[in-house]
Amino acid sequence: MQEREVFKTLEDQLSFTIPVERSRIKIIGHKTDKSKSESVGREIIVLQISSKSGSRNPMEIAHDLNALIENKWFTPISTYSYTGFLDETFGFQVQRLAGYIIINEISINSEYVVWFRQFGKPAALFTILSAADIDALNLLHSKYANLGIFSAPISKRLEDLIFWGSTINIFIEDIPQFVIQVIYQQNTIAYDIIPMMSLIMSSVILTINIITRFVSALIWFRDKTTFSRVEREETNELDLINTDLN
Repeated sequence: MQEREVFKTLEDQLSFTIPVERSRIKIIGHKTDKSKSESVGREIIVLQISSKSGSRNPMEIAHDLNALIENKWFTPISTYSYTGFLDETFGFQVQRLAGYIIINEISINSEYVVWFRQFGKPAALFTILSAADIDALNLLHSKYANLGIFSAPISKRLEDLIFWGSTINIFIEDIPQFVIQVIYQQNTIAYDIIPMMSLIMSSVILTINIITRFVSALIWFRDKTTFSRVEREETNELDLINTDLN
């Protein structure tokens, strides 16, 4: 059986077991994850869950699917030919921050929905990459070489979410990792060049990220203040016009 036929059957079986409308789920990619201790790699499937007005949102469906897979021996997942092979130890994992940002934009921005339908697979790839760095989502609207894939019509709200997500990431990921490296270095008697170089590089990268975020925050607050001032001036002008008309 060809790959697409296998994925189509798997999509059908997932729609029955979740349950969810068949049109809302689609496998848009896959990759093989093989560790050194494994003779056979694990196939990771990228599943796209679309939003639909008046129905459960994608995050709720993803949560249900994860629970079904993790408890597959007590759910219908284990009774179908392909869903039965899903790994209960892996479950269904969501790139939570990036996934929330993308799903939220789809639910409020109709232009983004049109773009996402055309470039869904690359967008899913950037969502996976953003698990390591949320800033990867900025590539989607960078307008690089005027290519459609890099011209996502994102809202100002999404830009703010990406900015604050990357800022928060410094405090919950980058700084703790750096602290762990420092503690390791201080408690190691035999100093090795590789951990030392790694610590130096981490400190340089962390410093650059903090400075970049600080400058970006100043620009963000300046733009926010300017926008609010312009909005107030326009409101005042409209009030004056309405007063003169009355």
